[in-house]
Amino acid sequence: MENNPNKPKRNHKETGLEEEVRPPEKTAQAPAPEPDRMFHLPLVDEKIVPFPEFSKDGKPLEVHFDATGPLWQPFLQYADEHNITYFAVRPSGFDGIAPSLLKKARRVCTVYRFSRILDVASNTYVFARPVRRGMIRDSMLKDYLPLASVATYPELNESDLENMPAEQAGHIRLLIEGARKEIQRILSSEFIGQEFESVVSEAMYHKNITNMIDFVAQHCLLSETNSLRLFTEFDEEKRLSMLIGILAEESELRELLIKAEKEASRRMAESQKEYYMRERIRSLQEELGDRDDYTAKIEAAKLPPKVSEKLLKDVSRMQKLQSGSPDYSLMSAYLDTVLELPWHKKTEDVLDLQRSSEILERDHYGLEPVKERILDFIAVRRRNPKLRNQILCLVGPPGTGKTSICASIAEAMNRKYIRVSLGGVDDESIIRGHRKTYIGAMPGRIMDAVTRAQSSNPVLVLDEVDKLVDNGRGDPASALLEVLDAEQNKAFQDHYIEVPFDLSDVLFIATANNISRIPRPLFDRMEVITLPPYTPTEKFQIARRHLIPKQFERNSVSETEVRLTDAALKCVIEEYTFEAGVRNLERRMAEIARKAARHLEDGSMKAPISVTLKNLSQFLEKKESQKEKIGERDEIGIVNGLSVTSVGGSMMQVEALSLDGSGKMETTGSLGDVLKESIQLAVSYIRSIAGRYQIDPEFYKKHDIHLHFPEGAVSKDGPSAGVSITTALVSARTNRPVRRDVAMTGEIDLRGSVLAIGGLREKTMAAYSAGATTVYFPKGNLDDVKEIDKEVSEHVRLIPVSRVDEILKDVLLPPVLPDTGAKSAQAGR
Repeated sequence: MENNPNKPKRNHKETGLEEEVRPPEKTAQAPAPEPDRMFHLPLVDEKIVPFPEFSKDGKPLEVHFDATGPLWQPFLQYADEHNITYFAVRPSGFDGIAPSLLKKARRVCTVYRFSRILDVASNTYVFARPVRRGMIRDSMLKDYLPLASVATYPELNESDLENMPAEQAGHIRLLIEGARKEIQRILSSEFIGQEFESVVSEAMYHKNITNMIDFVAQHCLLSETNSLRLFTEFDEEKRLSMLIGILAEESELRELLIKAEKEASRRMAESQKEYYMRERIRSLQEELGDRDDYTAKIEAAKLPPKVSEKLLKDVSRMQKLQSGSPDYSLMSAYLDTVLELPWHKKTEDVLDLQRSSEILERDHYGLEPVKERILDFIAVRRRNPKLRNQILCLVGPPGTGKTSICASIAEAMNRKYIRVSLGGVDDESIIRGHRKTYIGAMPGRIMDAVTRAQSSNPVLVLDEVDKLVDNGRGDPASALLEVLDAEQNKAFQDHYIEVPFDLSDVLFIATANNISRIPRPLFDRMEVITLPPYTPTEKFQIARRHLIPKQFERNSVSETEVRLTDAALKCVIEEYTFEAGVRNLERRMAEIARKAARHLEDGSMKAPISVTLKNLSQFLEKKESQKEKIGERDEIGIVNGLSVTSVGGSMMQVEALSLDGSGKMETTGSLGDVLKESIQLAVSYIRSIAGRYQIDPEFYKKHDIHLHFPEGAVSKDGPSAGVSITTALVSARTNRPVRRDVAMTGEIDLRGSVLAIGGLREKTMAAYSAGATTVYFPKGNLDDVKEIDKEVSEHVRLIPVSRVDEILKDVLLPPVLPDTGAKSAQAGR
C-alpha cells in the first residue's frame, strides 16, 4: 500500500482515553494470547451487530469495508508504516438497551485481519476476514488514531467436550440439542425461505458451537436487542441457554405474525372476491336487462318535470361511482325513498252524507260538535272539490275519543288513515327531515307518514300537538307552519327529499289536551273543535255500546255468560272511575271480563254470571277515591270553586280562616301569580265594603288571614277564582256559613264586578258530578249556556251574576252565635 506524500507527519505522544477500560470479567474459559495492538473503530450504523461472518461449513467469509472516509485513510497509512494486520469493529450503541449492556457492547468487538485493499476510481475498499469476537482491554490515541489492545477467547467445539467433566459436558450437550430443536422450529415457520432454510439447517449441525451460535444470531433473530445480548456474552454455556430462550420467544412471535398475516390475507381475499362477484353480477344484470334501472323507474313514475330532472342528475352522478362505495349506497337509498312516495296515488273520496253519518254514529256516542263539523266539510267538498282542506284541531281531555274519531272520519271519506305522534318531539329535523350529508339521515315524520300511507290524500292525524318541546335545537312547532298552511303545503319540501311534494290533498287533523300550550302562530292555522268531558249518562251509553262488547270479546267472554246490571255499571262509573274520558272505565270493564273468565275456568261460578251491586267487589278490587264531592254540612270559610284542567273540569274548594294577629296574609296550596293577585283584589274589595257586612275596617291590620287550596302538591293558577276567594273571606270574617250545595266561578275587579271566564261547560259538568245543585257564573258567559250539556242544565240551577254582591246575598247563611260553637265552625272540617 502506497503512502500519501501530501499527508503531514504527526508526532504526538500516546494519550490514554478518558473512559476507564477494565479487563473483561472472568469466564469459564481462559482468554487466548493477546494479539498485537490494533486499530479499532465504531460502526456507522448503530443498529448493526458486527458478528463474525462464517459460511455454513464454519469457514470465515471475506467482507469489505468502505475505507474512503477521513478516518480510514490515516489509519491505512499508519498500518502500512507499522505493519498492523488486525483491526477491531465494535457497535456504537442501540436505542432502548440497558446502560450496563450498552457499555459492555462498546467494549466487545469483532477482530478482522486484512486480506487486500482495492482502489476503484476515487473509492477505497478494505477486504478482511473475521478472526473472532474479543474484548477491548485498553485504548489509546496514537497520532490521533484510536488503537486498542484486544483479548480474544477460545471457541467451543464439540470435540472440546471430551476434555470436560462429564457433568458439565452432558449439560452442554443437552443445551446444544435444545438449541438445535428451537432452530428447527424456527426453520419450520413460513417466514424462512427454502434456500435459506437449507443453509441454516447445515450450519446448525456444525462442530464449531461458537460459530453456530454467531451464525444463528446473525441470520435467524428478529430483534437487534437479542442479537446484542448474544454478542456481548463470552461464556458459551450461558450463550446456549440464552439462545434457547430467545429462539422460543421469537418462535411464538413468528406464529403470531403468521396468524395476523393470514387473517389479513383472508380478509383481503374476501373483499376482493366480494367486489369481483358484485361487479360480475352487475355486468350479468346489464347483459340480461335485469338491472335496477333508476332512469327507467323515473321515466315510468311520470314525476313533475323539475323533480324528474333533479333525480336524473343524481342517477348520472351515481353511475360514476363504484357500486361498493358508501356514496353509492347513500345515493341509491335516497332514490329509492323518493320513488316510493305516492306521487300520483290517491284514494277516491266517498262524499256520501248519509253513509258518513251512519259510520260516525256507529263508532261514537256523543261528540255532536265534531260530527257536525265533519258532515259540513263533506257537504262543502261535494259542492266544491277544489276547496283547500282546512286544518282541524280536536281539543279535549284524555280518553274523550279524539284519535279514534279521526279513524272513523277516514273510513267515512274512504281515505287512508295514518297517525304521527308529536309528543316530546324537540327537534325541527324530526318534522322536516335531515340533510343527506348527515350520517343516518332520513325523511321527516310527515313524508314518512305519507310514504307509509301510500296515498297522497290520507287522513293524517298529528297527535298531541300541544306537547311539542322547544329546547333550543330548533322549533318543531314552527316547522309545522308550512305543513298546516293550505296555501304553502302544495309545494312542501322535506330536507332529505329535497324536491317539492304536494300535501294540499292531505286532510290534517291535530289533537291536543291543553289549548293554551299550542303556540299562537300554529293555533291560528287551525280550526279548534272542543270535545267536552263525558257526562255519566254518556259514559253509560258508551260502555254499553262499545266498551263492554269490545273487552268481552278481547277476553273471550260472551255477554250470554256474563251480564253486568245497569246499577252495577252506574256504580262503576260513579265510584270506580274519576276521569273526563272513558279510558279508566274501559280498564274496569276489562278487569270485570278477566275476573269472570277466571271464575268460569276454575268453576267457582257457573254461567250465566250476573255482576250486581252486591257482588261487584268480587270483580273490582279498589274504588277510586272521589275527590270532588260537596261537603256534608254548611261551614264557615269554605266555598266550592270551579276550574278547568287538562283533564276537564274540576271542583276546587277554597278555605279561609281569620285569626287574631298583626295583619299577616298566609297562602298555601301551590298557588300561581294570577291566583295571588286575585287574593289581593279580594282583600281590597272587602275593605271597601266592610261597613256593609259589619266587618271591622281595620281587620287587615288586627287579624291574620290564612287562605288554603287543598291538594297542595298540585299547582293551581287561573283567572276565575275571584268570587270564590271573596266569598270565603267574607264568610270567615262574619262567621256566616256558606251553602254547601253551591259552586261558583268568575273573576272580580276592584269594584266588585264579575268578569267572564272560559270553560263554562267543563266547570258546570264538574259541579254536577260533585253534587252541587246551584252554579253562579258571570253574566258575560250567557252565550255559552247553550253549550252546556242538557243533562247538567236539567239538574243544576244556573244563575248568571254581574256583581259579587249578588252571590254574597244568596249564599251566606245567618251568622253562628258564639255560644253555639262558633270556634269549632270557624275552624272548618
